[in-house]
Amino acid sequence: MECIQAAGDFEETMSTVKALSGAEQAEMASLAEEAKRLGAETQFTAQESAEAMTYMGMAGWKSGEMLSGMNGVIQLAAASGEDLAQVSDIVT
Repeated sequence: MECIQAAGDFEETMSTVKALSGAEQAEMASLAEEAKRLGAETQFTAQESAEAMTYMGMAGWKSGEMLSGMNGVIQLAAASGEDLAQVSDIVT
């Protein structure tokens, strides 16, 4: 049940990213793939990456800017020990 809830939360957050950024379907697939990759390869989860993308979307970032900016935001959050979404909000 926990896996189903996590997947649902992730999809809901990515839906918010889509609404905020105006990303097309192919762009959303790239963003979701990137969030999942970051969740597998960094200390942050895919959900946390998606939440960071929501702040980028609120700031008017487009999908390409999100994709290129995530690594820097993740490095800053990891170095500071702060919440990834909060760091994304501050950066954007």
